[in-house]
Amino acid sequence: MRRFANSNDESPCAFLEGWWVDEDVRRAGVGRALIAAVEDWARAQGFTELGSDALLDNTLSHTAHHALGFEERERVIYFRKWL
Repeated sequence: MRRFANSNDESPCAFLEGWWVDEDVRRAGVGRALIAAVEDWARAQGFTELGSDALLDNTLSHTAHHALGFEERERVIYFRKWL
């Protein structure tokens, strides 16, 4: 749970904070089961949406998110300047 996320209209919001499936068990329903468990938890907490993110160049993650029903909301690059 986050206080705010760019992907979500709700605040506070349910947010998937990094998920990974080992290569040898990908495409076997593991990721789908993980997301289903998170969705069940979020619904039980009263949330109506689930946010997530992926690096811009992580196209495998983009594909997985789309396959699991996520919609892309925006793209962003974060910057930092040392002071």
